[in-house]
Amino acid sequence: MAGLAAAQSYTVTDLGSLGGTATATAINASGEVVGSSGTAVQLVTHAFYWTPATGMIDLGTLGGNVSQAFGINARGIIAGGSNETDNTNTLAFIWTPNGVFHTLGNNGAVYAINDRGQATGVSGNNQDAFVWTKSAGKVPLGTLGGSNTIPHAISPQGQVVGYSFVGGNGAYHAFLWNQATGMTDLGTLGGINSYGLGINQSAQVVGWATVPGATFPYHAFYWTKSKGMEDLGTLGGNYSLALGINDAGQVVGSANLTGDTQGDAFFWTANGGMLDLNTMIPPNTGWVLSSANAINLAGQIVGDGFYNGAIHAFLLTPTGASSR
Repeated sequence: MAGLAAAQSYTVTDLGSLGGTATATAINASGEVVGSSGTAVQLVTHAFYWTPATGMIDLGTLGGNVSQAFGINARGIIAGGSNETDNTNTLAFIWTPNGVFHTLGNNGAVYAINDRGQATGVSGNNQDAFVWTKSAGKVPLGTLGGSNTIPHAISPQGQVVGYSFVGGNGAYHAFLWNQATGMTDLGTLGGINSYGLGINQSAQVVGWATVPGATFPYHAFYWTKSKGMEDLGTLGGNYSLALGINDAGQVVGSANLTGDTQGDAFFWTANGGMLDLNTMIPPNTGWVLSSANAINLAGQIVGDGFYNGAIHAFLLTPTGASSR
């Protein structure tokens, strides 16, 4: 399966829209995708669930104008957040395939869920970060010494990454949390801040970190316990962000080209380095891929880009691989 993801070409599938701008944020092992899409009504955005069989399904909201889906596991359980009817409170939720929203707290969102059903997010007036399981409820993540923590991804083993403030000066660092040892500061690339955005079963972490001496001083990073934080570089420009990693250690994200302010979606491997995904799809498709947000072990990639000038969600499937 992992070998398919190393293919040097992809087919592009337009995931459609609910009437407005759409972005895909996560994909599971079966190629099911979640994200958010604008609707035909201005300022109304809904979470969506996409499968090859059904296309894009509108998940609706918990009464308000906005819902967003951030994660999906192998059982099709979706993590996200939705406004209530008055649009002043956002409820953290888990959506199950029977169409039911299960709420996990006020003023928050669930950002990721793994195949064990462990979820991570924030809730409450202080945006307290947590790991949730059905049996244990919410377990607090704590902080790195500052005011609060924002989690972003959870591994198959229940390890969490995100960022946490480290003091009173507004600086924040990427962290790795697990139940046994608590929160570990992953450091930076020489700048002030860093943010963990993805983790796999081997506890390899990706994200972005500030670097000294650049106009847009942040680069994608790849962190391992043995080597610490490594700079993945850029596509020739001055910034990059690593947004997802699969269990084969393959990384996706967004980076700009030399002299360009618009990001291009990238694919990175330890052997091949950083490649522009726009060079890996057929020519004249009408697509400009801006951001690759997640990748599964089959090498399928989801994100968003410009399709004939409009922002759409996409699914990339390695040539020769089944889109299921």
